[in-house]
Amino acid sequence: MTFSIGALFANADIVIKAVMTFLFFASVWSWYIFFKKFFQIQRVRRLSKTFAQRFAQEQNSFEQLYNKFAQYPRDPFALAFRAAVKEMPATLSGSGWSESMINSVKSHLEEATASIEVKEIASLEQGVGFLASMASTAPFVGLFGTVWGIMMSFSAIAESGDTNLTVVAPAISEALFATALGLFVAIPATLAYNKITNLLRAYETELALFTKDMRLVLMKRITRGRRQ
Repeated sequence: MTFSIGALFANADIVIKAVMTFLFFASVWSWYIFFKKFFQIQRVRRLSKTFAQRFAQEQNSFEQLYNKFAQYPRDPFALAFRAAVKEMPATLSGSGWSESMINSVKSHLEEATASIEVKEIASLEQGVGFLASMASTAPFVGLFGTVWGIMMSFSAIAESGDTNLTVVAPAISEALFATALGLFVAIPATLAYNKITNLLRAYETELALFTKDMRLVLMKRITRGRRQ
């Protein structure tokens, strides 16, 4: 007897077919999310690295960098910079600041950049939860298909009274294949989820460090303007 996935699916009952179909599309969607998020995060990290280098080079000309914001679409570093600069227009024009104004702007800078951090990381995390869901539920969906298939096999044996292995083996194979398919979905989904999560946490740290350094640079500019 030749093993054939197509034959297993064709001969399975409606419940097993539904389980197999669900797991197949779950696998396809899991791979789609993984590659989409992987390349999305890598692209954002490249954009952020470019902006961070530009920021370091143009710390004495923030106005020019701010005016070139359109060159950095959907870059969290650039978005954080723009949000921070919006909180300190007087500084950019060279005006001095009092102590209370400095404390107020410092607080606003922290709030503005923190808001961008949360928003952008949440945007990058969209869809990742599906990988976690499939990693934990796919084996149980496959197990359900297996249990159902074995139940149907025993029911057929009870009705026919025929315990010949050649009769029950195909039905049992269909049932066990459901579990195998569940693991086929869950194992890659687990690895993909861990990989994407690690990339996200690394980028989250990079973003937090950049916004912290950026606030320090901007606050130094405020205090320098105050002394002048």
